[in-house]
Amino acid sequence: MRFAPALKVSFYQRISIYRADDLNYFRTMLRLKSWFVIQLICTGLLVTSLRSQILMNTSGNITIESYFHQQGSHVITKGGSKSDFTGVVDFYRFNKIIFYSTLGTTTEISKVGMANWKLARIWYSIAPGIRYEAADWVFAGVINHDCIHRIDQGEPLGSTWWNAFQFTIGTKESYSLYLLDYYRQNQEQSPGEFDGSLTLSKFSRARGSIVNGRNHSYDYYFKLRLRYLVYSSEKWFSYINTDNQWWVNQDRSTEFKGQFSAHLILKGKVNSLGMFVRSIPKDTFKKDNEDGLSSLGIRILF
Repeated sequence: MRFAPALKVSFYQRISIYRADDLNYFRTMLRLKSWFVIQLICTGLLVTSLRSQILMNTSGNITIESYFHQQGSHVITKGGSKSDFTGVVDFYRFNKIIFYSTLGTTTEISKVGMANWKLARIWYSIAPGIRYEAADWVFAGVINHDCIHRIDQGEPLGSTWWNAFQFTIGTKESYSLYLLDYYRQNQEQSPGEFDGSLTLSKFSRARGSIVNGRNHSYDYYFKLRLRYLVYSSEKWFSYINTDNQWWVNQDRSTEFKGQFSAHLILKGKVNSLGMFVRSIPKDTFKKDNEDGLSSLGIRILF
């Protein structure tokens, strides 16, 4: 899920980027935002029990990475870059249930020639939902809306978006939301600790509307994340992360992305800063293919 950074272009230049029929999509998004405001008002009225608590807590992470190794031909070429922003807002708590929303954006920049770069693709998402916090586990359910815009070339069929019902179960430390606080409070954890999560999604059929989505044929999505603690001290911690993702199409063909990353994080009193290396040895996902790419980047957790 992804709201892209504002581009310094005029209104008419924006119109030239997107097809005219996409204007209906943006008008529908305005209606969706209105519905979101109404939802916030309604949730405020529901918070009347002593067991409820208004939170408005924010957390998230920012990553910036540059590709240094490439095999094959990609939208993002060697020397290109990618940035991710993920923000989580916890609205209120009822017992152990938290109502929240996740906002995310990915911006991809490709390198053209030796010294020129251009904006290649923007991917944003919004995912309102609820999560249940047990002692060591977290259960979450969201309605996930994703939209992908290809900027560096025309979109004959328009932009791509989808909606999916998504369910995740995992240990707390497998979520970035809890990772920072956990290793700040437990300053000298023993190496060898494993965490993991499993995500399952069901897509709505693409029929061109804001509810159904457009330009995709996906039916199901699965993601398995495993995290291994390598080192933890008073100021630093390090871990290895693997993400394996599967997309199942309506004709039951599949697309797969497997990636590996190693992280070193410097603990701060409030936020933390780290660096990572990431490798994608296998990727057949058509909407955002990174097959054979490797990158080096920095990560801010807040």
